Amino acid sequence: MEFFENVVNINTIVGNDLKKIIEQIEQTGQAILIVRGKQPIVKLVPQKKKDLLEMDPTAPLPESDWPDEWCCA
Repeated sequence: MEFFENVVNINTIVGNDLKKIIEQIEQTGQAILIVRGKQPIVKLVPQKKKDLLEMDPTAPLPESDWPDEWCCA
């Protein structure tokens, strides 16, 4: 598997390499870009602890989630 600064060429991924890539993302918290040649194919990013898609849409947002210009605190 060729690996350069968080970029992996898909043609070099074999066997358990995907598992190793995912483990690296978990450990470092950094995304990995998978390319074919120089063409980007997919970017694997770490899952955030707080997934905004799983939030209760009726719950009020904490002040930290509001832009400074909108916050009245």
